[in-house]
Formats: sequence, C-alpha cells, structure tokens
Amino acid sequence: MRVSPHPIAHALAAAFGKPITATSANRAGEPTAKTLAAARAALGAKVKVYLEGGTLTAAAPSTVVEVRTDEWRVLREGAVSGRQLTAALAGEALE
Repeated sequence: MRVSPHPIAHALAAAFGKPITATSANRAGEPTAKTLAAARAALGAKVKVYLEGGTLTAAAPSTVVEVRTDEWRVLREGAVSGRQLTAALAGEALE
C-alpha cells in the first residue's frame, strides 16, 4: 500500500474513509510526472480523472515491496532502502 504525503491525497482518503491504492503518475521506467500537464502528456485518456494538486516535490520514488506470507522482497528501491526495511523489520532504529 502506498501512502502519499500530499494533502489532497490525505483529504480524499479521509473522505472515503479508506486508504487509496494507486501507483505513481508514470509508466514503468519513466520519470514521475510532477505536474498535471506532464501526467496528461504521459498517460492521456488512460486516466479518467486528473486532479490539480500543484507541482509535486518528492525527490525519490516510492519503494515497492512484494510481501508474501513469510517473505518479502524489494521490487523497486526508492525513498526507503532495502537495508532500512530489513532494519525496521528486525526492530532496529531507522537512520
């Protein structure tokens, strides 16, 4: 599950009363769209609704982790490293 720090995403989730599961505004391997115009240019009509939220400032993409019953693996390392995840799961303090 991805939790966006953006205030509009938080407001939408609060209004729905449930988390919103969504990917970043980009195709795999492409840079993240940081503006509404860039998202429309990259994704076009494949997205039914676009919301104007200003220019995004996130420096690093989300870390994507596959979780199974008794194991996990990093599919894409982003803002949180695999080493940080391992430390957190072992109960160690994060850097």
